[in-house]
Amino acid sequence: MTGGDLVVRCLLEQRVRTVFGIPGALNIHLYRALRGRQADVRHILVRHELGGAWMADGYSRASGDVGVVCTVPGPGASHAVSGVAGAYTECSRVLVLASQGETRWRGHLRRNLFHGLDQARLYAPVTKFSVCITRAEQIPEGMAEAFYRLRQGRPGPVYVELPADVLGASALGEVPPYQNPPRQPPDAAVVARAAAALAEARRPLILAGDGVLHSDATEELGALAHRVRAPVITTVMGKGALPEDYPWSLGDMNSLAGSQAYPQADLIFAVGCRFVQTDTRWPWFTPPPRLVHVDADPREVGRLFSPEVGMIADPKLALAALDAALAKRNPLPQNDWNAVFPALKRQSDARAEADPVVAALRRALPRETLVSWDVCYPGYRSRSDWFAYQPRGYYYPGVYVDMGFGLPVGIGARLARPECPLCVVTGDGGFQMSMPELGTAVQHRLPLVVVLVNDRGFKLIRLAYDRTGDSGHFAVDLVNPDFIALARAYGIEAERVRDVDQLETAVKRAIGRDTVTLVELAL
Repeated sequence: MTGGDLVVRCLLEQRVRTVFGIPGALNIHLYRALRGRQADVRHILVRHELGGAWMADGYSRASGDVGVVCTVPGPGASHAVSGVAGAYTECSRVLVLASQGETRWRGHLRRNLFHGLDQARLYAPVTKFSVCITRAEQIPEGMAEAFYRLRQGRPGPVYVELPADVLGASALGEVPPYQNPPRQPPDAAVVARAAAALAEARRPLILAGDGVLHSDATEELGALAHRVRAPVITTVMGKGALPEDYPWSLGDMNSLAGSQAYPQADLIFAVGCRFVQTDTRWPWFTPPPRLVHVDADPREVGRLFSPEVGMIADPKLALAALDAALAKRNPLPQNDWNAVFPALKRQSDARAEADPVVAALRRALPRETLVSWDVCYPGYRSRSDWFAYQPRGYYYPGVYVDMGFGLPVGIGARLARPECPLCVVTGDGGFQMSMPELGTAVQHRLPLVVVLVNDRGFKLIRLAYDRTGDSGHFAVDLVNPDFIALARAYGIEAERVRDVDQLETAVKRAIGRDTVTLVELAL
């Protein structure tokens, strides 16, 4: 057994069944091991390591578990780092298995070495933990620690460096068993204080972030909202934490209803919420008048705003404990939302038709569809206008905002949840940043629909010029290929439509196919 075999045994023990990557001379022993376990773990050959990192991210977002990307040293590792940075800022469980030159070259000037790069330093700012394994016998312990860190607390990427000679060395060792870190329970006294604050508030508002998704706490969130009769708004990364047709849901905090509800609240109950800049930079946002803040990450509670009650706990356990505490107070005092909530709910429902492209897609796609939105105008509008009906079914790079995200993240999500239809929505600019991954989808026979909104350039940047009163629109227009011909060159079914009615019809046809389909909306 080689070090590569031992790595694969560790992956299997940790219930990894899909790996993304590209082989090379310095990780060939890992790939030999993967070849020998094809019945147990599926390898997805990507076209670019950045695409592989994005796919691992998409796999994690959709499944809630770990996505794995393998890279060669140097250019392979540096290609992937941008996708890993997005996973870091947006809290995805991505494991980077990066090979490295032989250990005998450690300490030499990196720029003089084949694929030379100090990868550990490169990845340090964008990972929550890293380990450089220098002997084959360290593999079981190093891999076990990596997976523990991936699953502990707030999610984030982990970097594991595996030199070529370590992967090729003879290896023995017991593989530690799968271990899921325990959830942090809430302190009973803090629960009592939080329950009292919620009970006495006249207009409590629940702000749900991605921590609710990471904790699988959708059911508990809905129960608490019903108990307190409090509207629920979400951060962009928390979208889907509660189905947006739930009676108390007002959708995203930056939707019209969400941004009007927030200033009317006398207490904000923030759960799994980081108060990131992309959620709070808007003119309507002000510091919470009173704040109860629940998060599993102790660094987040009180980081920006001092809470009246701060609770460091797993959101699922915290929400359940609060609901139980408030149940003992029934009946709760009547709050003051009744007078204004019906109008806010009507406003929230009206956003379904606010953007014609988003509205057409909503009508065309089944409720259970997973949707991966690239950074494009419809993607930007989706934050407020798309109705997310399920946890882990809406994907948008809401913090890092990296173009090219849509297609590879969609591929990763499709592999994680093959039972659900999947649609990618992208613009012509972002699509061309990850377009080669069409080949990945075709090679691995993944049913998905790519909706390409072709406005011949960067519409969001055109609008940015317009907001400053500048109509010059410099460096925003693109000369594009014939996307239909390009798709057909891959063997992909493709059609071009000219308006949203045609788009709706075409997407309805495409979503039921068992192959890759591209629908171009030419504007």
